[in-house]
Amino acid sequence: MGWQRRQPAGFYIQAAAWSPNDSTIYIGTTGYHPWNEPTGATPRTGLCDAAAAFPATQASVLHDWVNYTGCDSLYSAAADANAAYFAGHERFSMNPDDCDALGPTAYNAPGIEGLSPSTGALYVNSAGTAGYYSRDRGLGADDMLATSAGLWIASDNFDGSQMCGGVTNLSGICFLPYN
Repeated sequence: MGWQRRQPAGFYIQAAAWSPNDSTIYIGTTGYHPWNEPTGATPRTGLCDAAAAFPATQASVLHDWVNYTGCDSLYSAAADANAAYFAGHERFSMNPDDCDALGPTAYNAPGIEGLSPSTGALYVNSAGTAGYYSRDRGLGADDMLATSAGLWIASDNFDGSQMCGGVTNLSGICFLPYN
């Protein structure tokens, strides 16, 4: 029996990252569906299987934005001045209206997504058809680190997952340089 992630029934923050100016906290979550929402209910509410941004203050706050994966977990988060990055085993981004399928407003974003720090909108490829970034999903990316040169991503190679950013044969770690 190999190592497996358990999918919890409730809302759980799996990762968090600070914005470079410390004004925002970005979270990546798991949970499949909120405790008070039927499985597969749409549009999504709550914060399960989503990326979200919150103001970093000691006052009571609401989220600035939420970006739903459509029922796939996020396990890591990182941020730089231009993007908030989230990775896990997600298939989709901007998907509040479906669970385990591509909804009407969603984009394919396998394994990683780069989001606008101000709006949570997905950065898309030049054709406008999918996320700008991609990686094999495997079980999910466990850690990310934004550096001055680019983004490092650590993940598994479950089921032969070895592609990241269009480059193959990357077993467990990849680097997405800034352009």
